[in-house]
Amino acid sequence: MSDEPKWNTAYARRNFAELVDQVHDAPQTIYNRERKVAVMVDPQTWERFQAWERQMAGASIGQAFAELLTLVEDDDYEAKGPLIVAPERVDRDNPWA
Repeated sequence: MSDEPKWNTAYARRNFAELVDQVHDAPQTIYNRERKVAVMVDPQTWERFQAWERQMAGASIGQAFAELLTLVEDDDYEAKGPLIVAPERVDRDNPWA
């Protein structure tokens, strides 16, 4: 289990001012019967999320791969060697053939 602040809905309702104060330290997670129902974040985090969401709204998979390619080229991954080393391919017996 993580060290994230956890509130149940009744406690959050009774201590709303404290909940709002603690939002500036870390996101505050609110649960109802062990089920996450809300997360309260500071305004700057919310604005960053909204900006990211607007940016991603029209993004296609092709745009995502183009961005990834740019990141890989910028960091010169080829000079560092392969990121994933696949084992050598071997043919196995096929019981259905």
